[in-house]
Amino acid sequence: MMLTKAQKRVLDFILKHIGQKGYPPTVREVARAFGYRSPLAAKQHIDALVKKGYLKRKPSISRGLLPVGPSPRPVTRSIPVVGTIRAGSPILASENIEEYININVELFPLEEGFGLRVVGDSMKGAGILEGDIVIVRPEVEPRTGDIVVALVEDEATVKRLFIEDGTVILKPEHPDMRPMRFKAADVRILGKVVGLIRRF
Repeated sequence: MMLTKAQKRVLDFILKHIGQKGYPPTVREVARAFGYRSPLAAKQHIDALVKKGYLKRKPSISRGLLPVGPSPRPVTRSIPVVGTIRAGSPILASENIEEYININVELFPLEEGFGLRVVGDSMKGAGILEGDIVIVRPEVEPRTGDIVVALVEDEATVKRLFIEDGTVILKPEHPDMRPMRFKAADVRILGKVVGLIRRF
């Protein structure tokens, strides 16, 4: 079906946003980009694009717009890989960043994230080996049983998280290692592990 000029501009903006950032814009971001006073105007154009078959929606997701047909390129995003966390410095401080790697945003649909190089074999039972780079989604409320990156005394560690009566338990996946127990105030959860990259 034919598009109006305004609909074509909105579609081009959405496709460009996906191609550059790896995820679609929100309705409010579309409204801001075109100077609409209300997100309703942007929503009407998006609804028309969905109805005409140029876009499809994932329900109940703020960034749930998907193009119909092949995804725009590129489908990679660069994220920092951090190593040793130095005392007092933020996780993504420049002195902690070892390199940047490109990740496939179709496999790891992150709006933001980082990689952490694994040291040791405490999580080998979960398939996480020394030298792997785990992909971490920050600012996520972790649930019991999630594999997380936790900061304990300025050292980042990858473990399975359990919380019992205000106690944080970081459990390794190794038969010869015991879980570690901490007061909640002594542990900072940096993010949830959502995947890994193994280099051969």
